[in-house]
Amino acid sequence: MKIVACLALALLLTACGRSPPPSPDWQLETVNGTPFPAFASLGMGIAAYTGQGPCNSYAGRLSREPFPSLTFGRPKLKGDACAALGYEQVYLDQLQQVRYSRVAPGRLTLVTDAGVELAFRQIAGAP
Repeated sequence: MKIVACLALALLLTACGRSPPPSPDWQLETVNGTPFPAFASLGMGIAAYTGQGPCNSYAGRLSREPFPSLTFGRPKLKGDACAALGYEQVYLDQLQQVRYSRVAPGRLTLVTDAGVELAFRQIAGAP
């Protein structure tokens, strides 16, 4: 019984301070007004982001300070290649240059230092 209690306590302490990865709530529609030719999704948590590019799932660190700044760290990729890999690279490169966001009902726009706008729509059923 002591072993079970110790294991439960260790598991609980290990889980403290961790939040589940964010689920992809947004689908990329346009980059600077031009329709994005492949599927890409994005989910943002408090300090992390995740999503699915045309070829790979990806995840990375997210900083929201100082407000209203938004900084995406270098993504970690699954590592698969596909015909749309070039589109994925453009999207992920732009994502790392984002500095702030604008939100409207069902819409998210991420804006880079250079003024490039990544426009997303909320995925049906996302919170």
